[in-house]
Amino acid sequence: AKNKKPEKNAGVKSMAKKPFTPLALIGIACCLGVSSCSTTVEVKQDIRNVLASYENPSPDINVALVNEVKKCMSEKSFTYSGSQNIIDGASVHELAMSGAHLPNEEAATQGYLSTRQDNASSSNAPAMETPAYRKAFQGDPQAADSKTVTITMSNGAQVGMATDSCIGRAAEAVFGSAENYLKYTNLINELITGGSKNNAVEEMGKYYRDDTTYGACMKESGYADIQHFGDAPSYAEKTWGKYKAANVAANAEEQSLAHADYNCQKSTGILTKAQNIYYEKAATWLNEHEPLILEVRDIERQAQERAAALVNGN
Repeated sequence: AKNKKPEKNAGVKSMAKKPFTPLALIGIACCLGVSSCSTTVEVKQDIRNVLASYENPSPDINVALVNEVKKCMSEKSFTYSGSQNIIDGASVHELAMSGAHLPNEEAATQGYLSTRQDNASSSNAPAMETPAYRKAFQGDPQAADSKTVTITMSNGAQVGMATDSCIGRAAEAVFGSAENYLKYTNLINELITGGSKNNAVEEMGKYYRDDTTYGACMKESGYADIQHFGDAPSYAEKTWGKYKAANVAANAEEQSLAHADYNCQKSTGILTKAQNIYYEKAATWLNEHEPLILEVRDIERQAQERAAALVNGN
């Protein structure tokens, strides 16, 4: 049930595979004469707000990025043919079940990536097979003459991008620097690191597998074969195959399935419950890395301002 999203975090290349702040909001329930004492760490509200915002990047950011990429590619004698969403939102829900979360009705209308033809998830894919186009778009961070920047993530891994590429130039125009772009787009990978602590992501996945309310909802909607959250994309592929070309809407039957899926995700609260599991298990890591997360918030706000100015011609 895992379907990879197209073109997420374009131009980012992995080069390899703590700051500490005092924990806050620690509730300790201890009673005199009681042998046991439970300690609960709550995730700070400002962190929750940042992660909620991260699910839905400002549309202006993508419009500005695409415009800058198109301008740069044109200067290099290419026509950009890629996605209009260079960066995608990401949510805690997806850490344990990528590609199954439908964030809104529009996503349900588009259907599932699992039913798109190979290489049809992005109209940029065929062009990217041409070395010259690929180098113009994303550069080659490994090349000796490449102008490359890297950041080191909290787990020590390094990611980088070529600033002399078109995506690199767009990142600098909208995010102020390639480093900021890398920090913003790699927050989801930081959350995966946090999710490895205390088995947070593993426990989310277990909850998805064990939950029965979603399957009951889908059965009532006429889809008895879909018993667990995450089954719908593979069911769609098995039923209709990979029939959709790039930018082609889902057929009526797939749309009906996806809308039932979306409604059951909402009505059962399965995503909220899974998110709460992540927050409970990864709370200590999240609070320790509050400076990193708040930096991403500030990067996003400044990028929104730059993007709006670029889009409006200011």
